[in-house]
Amino acid sequence: MQLLFSFADLFNTPQAAPFKNGDSGITIGSIATLILSAIVTSILARLLRNWLRKRILYKMGLEEGSREAIAAIISYSAGAIGFVVILQTAGVNLNSLTFLAGGLGIGLGFGLQELAKNFISGVTLLFEQPIKVGDFVEVDGLTGTVQKISIRSTMIQTNDGVSVIIPNLNFVINKIVNWSHQDPKCRLRISIGVAEDTDLVLVTELLLTTAYMESRVLSVPAPEVWLQDFQDGR
Repeated sequence: MQLLFSFADLFNTPQAAPFKNGDSGITIGSIATLILSAIVTSILARLLRNWLRKRILYKMGLEEGSREAIAAIISYSAGAIGFVVILQTAGVNLNSLTFLAGGLGIGLGFGLQELAKNFISGVTLLFEQPIKVGDFVEVDGLTGTVQKISIRSTMIQTNDGVSVIIPNLNFVINKIVNWSHQDPKCRLRISIGVAEDTDLVLVTELLLTTAYMESRVLSVPAPEVWLQDFQDGR
């Protein structure tokens, strides 16, 4: 029992803290409360994002990419405000934290450069929207559909159904081919090799039939088959 009381005293004994307002100090219990509050705020921000995207913004008739961007910006802003409110409610001196953050920034700046760059790039993507969820893009030789844009990275699903996580910085510093930036309709060119003695008319008919059987292929403009070249051994 004595051990239990000792643990309770340790849990509630104020400790001196330069970032705490007043003379009350800070306790292990208050730290645990801050951590728990931060976790709850993060969960609520994520729920807010899903609710906005699937309910409110969907009913407004916005396209998928715009819904994702607006919901992400609002949820991140709400989460940031929530964290500030939590710190102020706990009596944390935000002015002291500013100096502390500045010192940590100098010490960790080199180690967190890539993370900071991806964060800023993510904000840029959400505001400028050079790419949006649902766009068919090509970056670094990788082609696929944008599935999700977060603050740090972007998820792309390739034509093979493979999900690839790409740092947001790649979309800012590299050349991006966005096949559906202005118009969701785009033409894809697929190279197909056949044997040298193959009946080209038959191949053309088979390819066109296959294309028309795909529901996502438009009839206008209609799919086309072109003979590109002859190569030895094919």
